[in-house]
Amino acid sequence: MTLSAQFDQLPARPAQAARVARAGLPASFFHTDRLSPVDRFGAWRRSISVFIDVAPAGDDGGEPFTASVESYLVDGIMLARCAAGQQKFTRSTAKFAHDAIDHYMIQLFIKGGFDMRRGRQHIHGTAGHVVAFDCADVLDSANSDFDLLAIFIPRRRLASLLHRPDSLHGVCPDPESGAGRMLTGYCLDLYMNAPWLDGRDARVMADMLVMLVAQAMNNTAPRDLTQDDAAYVSLLRARTHIRQNLADPGLDEAGVAAAAGLGVEELRRLFDPLGGLAAFLTEKRLRQAACRLMQGEGRSWQQLAAEAGFAEPTRFARAFRKRFGCTPEDVWQGTCSIRRMNREDLSPLCGDRTYEDWIVSLG
Repeated sequence: MTLSAQFDQLPARPAQAARVARAGLPASFFHTDRLSPVDRFGAWRRSISVFIDVAPAGDDGGEPFTASVESYLVDGIMLARCAAGQQKFTRSTAKFAHDAIDHYMIQLFIKGGFDMRRGRQHIHGTAGHVVAFDCADVLDSANSDFDLLAIFIPRRRLASLLHRPDSLHGVCPDPESGAGRMLTGYCLDLYMNAPWLDGRDARVMADMLVMLVAQAMNNTAPRDLTQDDAAYVSLLRARTHIRQNLADPGLDEAGVAAAAGLGVEELRRLFDPLGGLAAFLTEKRLRQAACRLMQGEGRSWQQLAAEAGFAEPTRFARAFRKRFGCTPEDVWQGTCSIRRMNREDLSPLCGDRTYEDWIVSLG
């Protein structure tokens, strides 16, 4: 079956609510269809701002804007079908430093296309193309009216399988290669059958997906780095060292700078747009502790705090409560769940916004 024929078999918008309603896995359906046309883009912008900023792009030709996100949580991986009108996407250093979302996002375009800029490079894709994004990197891109599958994979689950785990941003596997075709076909099949899966299926299906993503990406040459990327490469080295040594409470500027091949002043300039190295480290550690607390790993919250690099439990508890609005003990005992902080209220006509919380808490 050709790729276009597979795309033609995907369910239309009216069927998506029914699919989510019968799902055995956790599922969510956000949409703007029932809002006034003048309110739709604003509602979408506020919802998707959980991890990315959007702005209108070009002339809409008089067509009313619409957006929808049909999502499934497959063993800790979020699979979503997202359709919306044309727009620009940005993810700044300040944004990823604050939210500490550290996933890979793999997109398969069913309709429409994208234009992404990375320094002087221009990356373009159309229907049938797969593109990888690193949520721990800046993003500057624009999409035409689109319909796509988006897969959010926690870094810890995919990075160890990649030859170049910090060079995935903007990588596009050849859609006609064997690995590219298998990844595309599997993503479509997984989406089509998601409502009929249960927890027993999910782990196997998710593991297969991760392996196919890794194979397709490893078979694709990374983009060539230019002189303009020197600061980017240094930042990647620094972040990699931080990620590998996050549990060390003695992690400091001198050690990170040495690992990145930089002087301390150079390192400070790199992390200034992210609020400084100390703030970056604290946010990373809080996020790691929060994720492990939510996963109920069987250890005390004090142990999990120490494993995230916090030497003093009391100081950790204060920082945790300030950041997430509840105590680590409450999360550990299951009496409080971490949801997106400062989420703006939207009309209940938008449907279910659980997908926002999944993006925040994956990993």
